[in-house]
Amino acid sequence: MSLENILNDKSVRIIAQLLNRFIDRDKNIYRFDVIDSVKRARNPEELLDAIYRALREVPSLTRATGREVLVPSADDIAKVVDIAGRGRDSLNMIKNIIACYALSYYVHVG
Repeated sequence: MSLENILNDKSVRIIAQLLNRFIDRDKNIYRFDVIDSVKRARNPEELLDAIYRALREVPSLTRATGREVLVPSADDIAKVVDIAGRGRDSLNMIKNIIACYALSYYVHVG
């Protein structure tokens, strides 16, 4: 998958938007550790584990921020892990894109 395709992939953006919710400037919530766990993933299994840990925190995050969180579908998660499993370059590209999008001010899913 090309860089452009990954940048514009809806599943990538949905997962990045989930992680983006762990930063809420209004509520003074800065859970960089959740985003960092995606960035530090060394293989697709660790990436999946990082996504799992983020998903486990959705209920408490929703309570803390008062905002609904768009939860990725099983297909979104499978697609991202599949891309990550295509080789070291794909893994590095997808985790860097997800982390950068997550740290951005707003993630447009479209």
